[in-house]
Amino acid sequence: MYNYTHLENWYDTNQIKIQQDGSTGLFIEWQVVSALEEWTTGSSQVFRIVGPSLAADQSPMSLIALELIGSAAQLQIPTVSFFCELPHKKLLEGRTAEVEALIALTYSLIRQPIELLPIQFTSTTHLSQQMLELLDRSLETWEVAMTALGELLDLSLSVLFCVIDNFQELGHKSTKRATPGGGSRGRHG
Repeated sequence: MYNYTHLENWYDTNQIKIQQDGSTGLFIEWQVVSALEEWTTGSSQVFRIVGPSLAADQSPMSLIALELIGSAAQLQIPTVSFFCELPHKKLLEGRTAEVEALIALTYSLIRQPIELLPIQFTSTTHLSQQMLELLDRSLETWEVAMTALGELLDLSLSVLFCVIDNFQELGHKSTKRATPGGGSRGRHG
């Protein structure tokens, strides 16, 4: 099995909500319920709920995300989650808070699927302990992080529910490039 605990140095584990204790008591609008129902019977792998960005600690969108995580847990659907927020600590020189938050999201999305893998599994990917050890929050290892994430998603269970809340916080010109270090390598989107 892989040792990946060093990845937790680069994000706050409180941003991961694996299971919600009880219901938030949130009344979800019928449009959201209808869209979710349609998604579960359709062929799309992506379900997106967009709402207003609020400065409140628990926006309606965050509460919906918590409800979805709780429902997935009750149904025993493997789930990874991350609640994005800009860091309040001192940033590395030349870094924006949005890039730091993107790295935190990425490292979290690498760590969580590893925990969902069976203890014994067969892999035809190039994922290795050495690859994970290279991940040090530097922009030079961004492509390694993307490779590791892609390979982990290939190894993951056939159903993996992923909830990312407050993703709009990462919207900044510094995070628009496929490789945060700049240049024209990689795909753009």
